[in-house]
Amino acid sequence: MGLAAAADLPVKAKPVAHYDWTGLYVGGVVADGWGHSRHCDPGAGGCPAGSADFNMSGWLGGVTLGYNLQWSNLVLGAEADWSWGSIKGSMPSNAVFDCGSGGGTCQTTISSLGTVRGRLGYAFGQLLPYVTAGAAFTRVRASDGGTNFFIQDTTTKTTSVWGGGLEFAFAPQWSAKVEYLRIGDLGDFTYGHVTGICACFMTDTHYDLVRLGVNYRFGGH
Repeated sequence: MGLAAAADLPVKAKPVAHYDWTGLYVGGVVADGWGHSRHCDPGAGGCPAGSADFNMSGWLGGVTLGYNLQWSNLVLGAEADWSWGSIKGSMPSNAVFDCGSGGGTCQTTISSLGTVRGRLGYAFGQLLPYVTAGAAFTRVRASDGGTNFFIQDTTTKTTSVWGGGLEFAFAPQWSAKVEYLRIGDLGDFTYGHVTGICACFMTDTHYDLVRLGVNYRFGGH
């Protein structure tokens, strides 16, 4: 067979090596967050229309620890993470309820978030789309105050979290991901009482995250 004829023969593609997602991994994440919160004076009749109702925004960054098991294309995993930063919002309290604040401001600040979640994915080689759900632990501070007084308190709220993402293995032990998480309503939180003035509470507080992360996997290929 001549060289010209041999050049015309189709070239058989090299099979793509199987990527195994099984193994323990550690990583880091950074998140853009946004949400909603409301403050009001329960002594003024609960949370009527006109309560301090505002949006929040900010960022969080932290660390991740997880483990995957792969059967054929199915990938089942467990993941825990903790992030720190600031997602916050505020609104002048005197515009919505007196509360004796003398021109104060209601503010909600989320300073940290921990999650423990399961993950279920379907691997297309090095590409892994997945869904995730579990429990979230939010550290939140609520405050109100002005020229007359200032009250604040901090608590940790346990709620549900769910979402999904896409992870890509760009090297034998390394992968990058983008994911969305929805953190459930944090519930009511009475954060202060000033005798003869008012008591205040935070309610209707929830937030969302879009996170970017990088993981290093021990094992797998």
